[in-house]
Amino acid sequence: MWLVVIGSEPDADHLIASISRSAERGREILLCVVSPNTETVTNRIDHLRIYRNVKIIVSTKYRTRRDTLGKLLRVRHRHTKLKRFLRKHGVKLVLQEWGDGIAFNQEGMVQWVRMRYFADFPIQLQLAARALAIPIVALPHGHAMKVNSIGSRHAREVANQHGGKLPFKNRESFNAYVVAHQSDREFLVQHSDMSGKNIEVWGSARFSPQWVKKLYSSCTPFGSESNGQLKVLFFLPKWNNFIDRSKTLELLGALGGLTDVEIWIREHPRRSEASLRDDEWSRLSALPAIRKVPFFVDPVRLVKGCHLLIEIESSIAIDAVLLGKPVIMPRYLQDPSVISRLDGTNCVLRTSSCEETVNAVVSELKLPPYNQHFLEYVAAQYVSDTPSFYDEKLSAHSGTISSAR
Repeated sequence: MWLVVIGSEPDADHLIASISRSAERGREILLCVVSPNTETVTNRIDHLRIYRNVKIIVSTKYRTRRDTLGKLLRVRHRHTKLKRFLRKHGVKLVLQEWGDGIAFNQEGMVQWVRMRYFADFPIQLQLAARALAIPIVALPHGHAMKVNSIGSRHAREVANQHGGKLPFKNRESFNAYVVAHQSDREFLVQHSDMSGKNIEVWGSARFSPQWVKKLYSSCTPFGSESNGQLKVLFFLPKWNNFIDRSKTLELLGALGGLTDVEIWIREHPRRSEASLRDDEWSRLSALPAIRKVPFFVDPVRLVKGCHLLIEIESSIAIDAVLLGKPVIMPRYLQDPSVISRLDGTNCVLRTSSCEETVNAVVSELKLPPYNQHFLEYVAAQYVSDTPSFYDEKLSAHSGTISSAR
């Protein structure tokens, strides 16, 4: 039995893709969902409900809480109880998202008690698994579009507080810390205090053509009513990622005044990092073309339903390209010090001003289809079937043999 923990919407999007082929091949999987039940989480889990070998449990009590009461309640899932849970289900492999591992230098009684009784659920689970010699693999909960640069103000501040290196040393406690690109591995070795000994490059199961085809063939497109308008999708970015907020609002204002166009604006699930103030929404909502989309709407439904995507930095652009939808990247909205993988492909249109972006939207935009370079460099597809590759690698870590049916 493999235990897979889903703690957030990004986890569901990426981890379920990572185990999809294993589930299809009959691997016994226990999916532990500790995330709030959003539309995206539900839709991804539905892909596994068809398999009798997959058991799904929902236990939001394990969800990480930062308030005082939440921290005290962590004693309910202390590692001693989780050891019984792992034994009961015969777990042979634990899969979690990227995140902190077990620190090796916990000194003092207070630190010892805090770690073993009041650490959050992912850490307690790692302690329990380690005590039972169960391998733990950290899988991607996202897909890095930045190339060898710390593209977040917050991350740069953290690195500056630790001698210029991101403090990721405790992540070496995982049996494997999986990344999509070799350059992702190089980034961690160069810009964090990880040695690289447990960092493995597997490609991206989430952006494999096999998974994307399955994902989009089973979803209902958003805004499927036909009104003759051009449907343009815009995901609000994380402002902390060196995004120019005022110029972004200027662009949205210009797009909002277009005719025969509907601009769908969707907030990021982490609304504290990628939201608009009420007064900003009020000004935009008064424009004829603007349509605010609730943050909980599955982004896959939005991409399937739109005619064109405007995207600054998110990997969701890969889906649109694989589906043959045009993508406009207003490159001028992000600081030029941040290098994106999309800068190295002609499958998207990069624009350098508000006027150029608006003109591209109203033109009949035709872009080259994706090619092998896009698959490898952007989507991280190094083998013909990445989900099967994940199954083989995970099977090896669990000490079992993977065989296709």
